[in-house]
Amino acid sequence: HLYGAEELKTTVADPAYRNDWGFYDDTVLDETWKKFEALSQSGKRFSLFALTVDTHHPDGFISRTCQRKSYDMDGKKNLSFSAVSCSQEHIAALIEKIKASPWFKNTVIVVSSDHLAMKNSAWDYLNKQDRSNLFFVLRGDEPRQDTLAIKRNTMDNGATVLDILGGDNFIGLGRSSLSGESLSAVFLNMKEKVLAWKPDIIRLWNFPKEMKNFTVDSQKNMISFSGSHFRLPLLLRISDKRVEPLPESEYSAPLRFQLADFAPRDNFVWVDRCYKMGQLWSPEVALSTDWCVSQGQLGGEQKVQRVDKAQWQGKTAFKDTLIDMERYKGNVDTLKIVDNDIRYKADSFLFNVAGAPEEVKQFSGISRPETWGRWSNAQLGSEVKIEYKEPLPEKFDLVITAKAYGPNANKPIPVRVGNSEQTLTLANDVTTTTLHFDNPSRSSTLTIAPPDPQSTNEGNILGHSPRQLGIGMVEIKVVKSEG
Repeated sequence: HLYGAEELKTTVADPAYRNDWGFYDDTVLDETWKKFEALSQSGKRFSLFALTVDTHHPDGFISRTCQRKSYDMDGKKNLSFSAVSCSQEHIAALIEKIKASPWFKNTVIVVSSDHLAMKNSAWDYLNKQDRSNLFFVLRGDEPRQDTLAIKRNTMDNGATVLDILGGDNFIGLGRSSLSGESLSAVFLNMKEKVLAWKPDIIRLWNFPKEMKNFTVDSQKNMISFSGSHFRLPLLLRISDKRVEPLPESEYSAPLRFQLADFAPRDNFVWVDRCYKMGQLWSPEVALSTDWCVSQGQLGGEQKVQRVDKAQWQGKTAFKDTLIDMERYKGNVDTLKIVDNDIRYKADSFLFNVAGAPEEVKQFSGISRPETWGRWSNAQLGSEVKIEYKEPLPEKFDLVITAKAYGPNANKPIPVRVGNSEQTLTLANDVTTTTLHFDNPSRSSTLTIAPPDPQSTNEGNILGHSPRQLGIGMVEIKVVKSEG
């Protein structure tokens, strides 16, 4: 059973009390205690895992029930240490409640880090110290204190707990610190060993060893081959007797950046939105948001095919062509262009694809592309600003297809070009409006100022700061007036 923010929002006292990563630790650990009580009363064996998030980089989050909300370093408040100080109050309180309960004698409490702190506002202080991950166990049946100063790694944690519970003393590459010897003690170059074992570890997941025929399900956003199924988008590195899937997530680099790390002769299959690869190798689909399949080698030939059926059948076909290092370098450089610097050929600004038309010099105040378009985001600029390379016409129509977010609906939205200002009014649904501009000064900059940006996590990427949404833009087109 898995309980996340969506599952808990109907049971917590205050569903609106949450941070960028979910509910605050005091809320999560209160729910953990309730679940511990219920499971303990059932009289059955159970495992209960709780994940805290208030210490997450870059600054952490301070819950409202902490006694200590500030921790000073060098005479001023340090946000990360303050978050740690606050969170550990809640963790300690939960542990004490469990220890005071009638069920503690049959309980094993494990407290563990999942990784070292990433770059945060305490980074400079942390790096001056010897750093290690936290792992300790409190046993209700054996209340004694002992510190084991042995060489071990995080993979040993699960095996150690399993050993305490009466099971085996190994799991995968993990070894119990109570009755086994960590592989970190056996191999002094453990990091290099794990990397060298990567192909063998991948084989344990039963990943396919070859990819010849495959099916793209454009309705379920899946690709299947050799009996395996993967969610789209997906990048695959394919070699003799090995297929390496590289998915895209909130925490990984975009697939085109991952592809840029491939060697010139590495065979790849890349399934993604057409515009992402069309801008490199297939201009005719450079503005399409359909699924496309590209395959080839960065230093050789590439082929792009649009997925035009609900169940699209494909085959891999890699040619043993001469590698062109100039082509390879050009492909890598293009793949590494950041979204806002991408330019495409179009007579309008299409907001559901990355980048902007070739005529646009730069833009700001606009969030990332989504399937329908893009939101304005006051976190990135107080207004939407689009600067064109050349002066806009002396007289033109501005055709705006857009919608308003929340209370921005039915409010006047100033749209300015030079000294000329028009008023745009939008509904919560998408509409198209034409505004007429005189531009005698031949200004090259268009600005739109949403009146009431709203801070929200709607449609946001997990862990990102709330966006301040004002208007949702689908398309903006400049049409020169006759005469």
